[in-house]
Amino acid sequence: MSKVAALGEKTVRESEKVLKVLWVSKSKMLREEVRQLKVYAAKQGLKLELDSYVGKVLSVEWLARKKILADGYSVVIAVLPLSMTAHLIELGRQYGFEVWRPKVEILHYDWKIPCPEFDGARDLMTPSVNANGDATFAHKRFRYFERVLAVELSTEPIEVE
Repeated sequence: MSKVAALGEKTVRESEKVLKVLWVSKSKMLREEVRQLKVYAAKQGLKLELDSYVGKVLSVEWLARKKILADGYSVVIAVLPLSMTAHLIELGRQYGFEVWRPKVEILHYDWKIPCPEFDGARDLMTPSVNANGDATFAHKRFRYFERVLAVELSTEPIEVE
């Protein structure tokens, strides 16, 4: 299996030897996220080209037209609402880019900062609310990246009569 096929046929062109990644989130990338992307690209025999859009995304169409397609990204790592992620996946299939997301685990909720378990390379402390409604912080730890293949919503009708 070629290095290109391992990534997906449309993700990287063999002649380019570059993995172009766009990070889309309200927060900056963690050092561990960058490190894992570098390792992944190197294992594929590719050079990593990493850019970021840190801020609010008003529409997926705008993001695709003004950033992703304009600059030729092959992977978009998006921390977006599920409805926007689903639409981004559709556009990715249409235009030939993949959508990934960081897999993050919530370690615990705490109101104390600094947390003695905090690892600056892979952790975030984000404002949150606990089960009692009290202001707290969620201690989150980045684990790995996931390729997002689909976002599905399963429903059933509500019987009224």
